Amino acid sequence: MGVIVDRFWYLRRTILRGTVFVQELAQHGRLDRGALQTLADAAGDLPEAALLQTAASHSGHVQGDPLASRLEESILVMAPQLDRRLWVLDTIITLAPLLGLFGTIIGMFHAFSILAAPGHAPAAVTGGVADALVATATGLFIAMTGLV
Repeated sequence: MGVIVDRFWYLRRTILRGTVFVQELAQHGRLDRGALQTLADAAGDLPEAALLQTAASHSGHVQGDPLASRLEESILVMAPQLDRRLWVLDTIITLAPLLGLFGTIIGMFHAFSILAAPGHAPAAVTGGVADALVATATGLFIAMTGLV
């Protein structure tokens, strides 16, 4: 849950600050190298700062597709910062249904062991089946919550 909250707040803050920054940037006309560098410094830790740094360092001598290619490279360099700790969510999403299935198997073993015992009570068997279904539902719930 901590990863979800961390990523939510980080991405929300980054998107909101980035939106304001891009709106301010749109008010400027054509920018020279110095203006791009000043704006990049003002952007701070926003992903947009890296794009402005790239544009400033290639201003005047690289245009068109080569510049677009270098900007795409900057985006690829920034992506890991945005994806930081998301591997934990991927692991939880993958592992939760498997743990739920494991709990189902344990619950069914419990139910069948009660059936195998002499003088078994039907209510005891349904308790094991209920445990199995709760384990499955919990695993699926965790995985679905993580996907959202």
